[in-house]
Amino acid sequence: GGSARGRGYGFSRDSRETTLNNGRRRIQEIASRLRLSNHFVDAAHRLFTIAVEKNFVQGRRTTHVVAACLYIVCRQEKSQHMLIDFSDALQVNVYTLGTCFLKFRRLLGLKLEIIDPALYVYRFAAHLELDE
Repeated sequence: GGSARGRGYGFSRDSRETTLNNGRRRIQEIASRLRLSNHFVDAAHRLFTIAVEKNFVQGRRTTHVVAACLYIVCRQEKSQHMLIDFSDALQVNVYTLGTCFLKFRRLLGLKLEIIDPALYVYRFAAHLELDE
């Protein structure tokens, strides 16, 4: 009996390790698409590790959880990335990502500041192609 339990534990540890490695790889993929530095990757992976430990990934697409982790870091770092940027990069419905983000934020008990709209003025102005 003891050896079977040992194998079972080893399997779940290996499975968890695989999940964490896949999560990091996906975080890196999304971060590179959105031109986010390794700092964002590392911070998002720490959040993803918490998501795995709290079984938040269970029944959810890893891509959605990973995007929520990266988006939380973007909000904490006050980067100009919006949830719709993640939606576009992943070709996933923005409301689906938003739901995952809100549930994960609630699970973590995070209070994120409201984004200052001034952060986005230059970004959107650039798309208007106005003269100087």
